[in-house]
Amino acid sequence: MRHTTLFWGVVVAAGVVAAPRTQTEPSVEQLLARAGAYVRDLEVRMAMVVSDEVYHQRAITRGRSTSRTIQSEMLFWWLDQDHVWISVRNVLVVDKRPVADSKDRLERALQTAEQPADGGDAVVSRSTRLRSLQEESARFDIGSVRRTTSNPTEVLQYLLPENQEQFAFTREGEHRVNGTRAWKVTFREQRRPTVLRFDSLDVPTSGAVWVRVDDGVVVRTERRVAVPRFDADVTVDFQRDPKLMLWVPTRMEESYGNIVRCSSDYSNYRQFETSGRILTPK
Repeated sequence: MRHTTLFWGVVVAAGVVAAPRTQTEPSVEQLLARAGAYVRDLEVRMAMVVSDEVYHQRAITRGRSTSRTIQSEMLFWWLDQDHVWISVRNVLVVDKRPVADSKDRLERALQTAEQPADGGDAVVSRSTRLRSLQEESARFDIGSVRRTTSNPTEVLQYLLPENQEQFAFTREGEHRVNGTRAWKVTFREQRRPTVLRFDSLDVPTSGAVWVRVDDGVVVRTERRVAVPRFDADVTVDFQRDPKLMLWVPTRMEESYGNIVRCSSDYSNYRQFETSGRILTPK
């Protein structure tokens, strides 16, 4: 699993009321096997997908509250070479004011890198350009907490078979999440180095996933990281998109102690053509 430097923090959210348990309860091994197979398939099918995002932020600085609303394109991209999903926010509008030169920025970042004809150094890779765009969007954030790794699909990667040994999983009860019955599985990171790092220090991650028992679909994730000054918590809800026929993030909620609170709503999912041009569903 690729390990990431942590600039701020991450996860957990409010619990849900447990529904009565069924007579045949799945084991944690069964749930993890089905969830792992589901995520393996999803990484292929959701490798070139973009959505619209409305991102609300509220920050407390020196006792004063400020807010901001950002409208963006959010790209979900699977990087084969890093074996990781990234979520790249291309900011289009900030508090109703368009951002200059934002319209084609995502398309330019996705253009295929080519070797220079003179045999010189290779141009910047697509992966590097996407990561740069991902970090560049943080300049629009408010508050004293820098948030560069907010990724609604982050926790799904923990369920890949090759990553599961990084965590200890515990099966909990059966719950109803947004009308879907699913089993709650908690996790706690147990190996070093940890997925996230803070000032070169290991920062263990904990949280939970809600998994449909029949097919391994993940309908909610929660993640928490404790860093100096605050705990960072992120909750993501997933729903089935009828156009893509995939379960995709629909809402993400973030809290960073009492410093910053954010919510993101995702809609209008569509796929990219291989050329990088966005296809809008009809």
